Amino acid sequence: MNIHMQVSPPQLPWPSDADRPVYSRVKLDEWKSSSRTLQQKAHALEASIDSMLDRARPCFDGDAKSIADQKTSLDAQRLDQRRAMFARIETIKEKSGRIATFIRGVDRTDEKELSKLKAMIEDIDEHIVEFKLKRAGEFDAGAADQAKLEEAISASMSRLDHIDASLSETMSARKAPAAPAKAPAPDATTGDPKRNAILSQVQAIQNLIDQDGGQYGDWEPADHQYWLRLWNTLDNVNEICERGAQEIPNQSFETVMDHCRWYERYTSYHTKKKELIAEWRQAKELAASKAVDEAVTTSRQMDEEAHRQTERSKQAAVEKERALIKWKEEKRQREIEERARQGAAQAKAEKDERRRHEKHLQELRDMLEKQRERNREKDDAANKQMTPAPRPMIDTRRLEARNAAMMMRRKKLVAAKRQADERRANNLAMALERLGTVVEAHADPKRLLSETKAAATRRLLNEAQAGEPKSTTSRPVAQPPVVLTGKSKAVPQWRKGI
Repeated sequence: MNIHMQVSPPQLPWPSDADRPVYSRVKLDEWKSSSRTLQQKAHALEASIDSMLDRARPCFDGDAKSIADQKTSLDAQRLDQRRAMFARIETIKEKSGRIATFIRGVDRTDEKELSKLKAMIEDIDEHIVEFKLKRAGEFDAGAADQAKLEEAISASMSRLDHIDASLSETMSARKAPAAPAKAPAPDATTGDPKRNAILSQVQAIQNLIDQDGGQYGDWEPADHQYWLRLWNTLDNVNEICERGAQEIPNQSFETVMDHCRWYERYTSYHTKKKELIAEWRQAKELAASKAVDEAVTTSRQMDEEAHRQTERSKQAAVEKERALIKWKEEKRQREIEERARQGAAQAKAEKDERRRHEKHLQELRDMLEKQRERNREKDDAANKQMTPAPRPMIDTRRLEARNAAMMMRRKKLVAAKRQADERRANNLAMALERLGTVVEAHADPKRLLSETKAAATRRLLNEAQAGEPKSTTSRPVAQPPVVLTGKSKAVPQWRKGI
């Protein structure tokens, strides 16, 4: 169901064409731009209210269905409480409809009024739709949730009453004349007889709707909502009447049939009303277009007059330009001479500055040279003080004798070491020669009682190193020649006593 069907068109004093000012082309463009912007804002505000009411519609339908489905399982007192709660929600809907009516009557050229309206819509959308109207469908909740729901609905109605009061003040301020002149007659609210006639027809249709039962056909809002669901769901009128008589309290087949006939009349009235409103808006747009055309014509005439004025002032502009060119040339010559004088003075100042700088540098060079000379004299004096005294002749002969004795002792030690190395090498060669002539006898059973090859090798090497005669207590078994590799394991002479 369209929630706006009960809203009547605005009946406000619109400005007439005779009161429109004459604009130039620039002002006309600005007026067109601002008018389009304000119209877009107004349409956006209308869409916001429509969206708010569309989001609330499922809640209302769900409430009616919930009441009808649970009618048999609830007691009469609880059902009456829910019906009363739904009636309060319908009151919220009616007040929202009045706000929508105010939107369509807003002056699209008043920025302050649009801002105030936008704040009201945001307040409604935030505090009613998002929480309170959505909570209206929660009829299955417990007692605590129902108390919260009633509190939310009461808060919604109080806020809507405050907004409705603000709207009434705004409408009264806008309708009140600025001067104590006589108020306009009801048939001259717009200054256009055609639009006034359309408004009269719309008001007459609205009066017929009110006399024929209003928005709900003299039914309870919840009963009408449930019947409307049956009307939109079923195709057979008899079936609608039968189910309505069974499921809607205090209604019979005949009363439901009368309600169906009333709804057909209501639909026809509403359709005619919408057509008249569309015609009224078209006439309004045509009048606005005519005013714009007249403003364009006036602007063109003003542009032609301005062109003639420009032609008359061209000669004066040419003379003024010639005088300006002559003045600029004289100014340029004066600037050239002034730059030449400033350049000469600056060159002289730079030359004097270079001369002073060179003089200062020469003074610094002389001062540094004197400082270097003083430093050289100090260094020579310090070197003379640090030169050692010559040694006496007797000390020189004592040092030479000591050095000669040390060299002689070093030569003797080197010769003794060389002789020991030769002796050790000879003994090692003789031991290797003796080991090379030994032949191994594998068949001799006494080999297990004799020395092993490793033990014999170590003994011979030790004897060779020590220079002692070969022992005759035991003889080694003949072994193949031994190739000695790696470091010798013989005990040195200086470790014999350890």
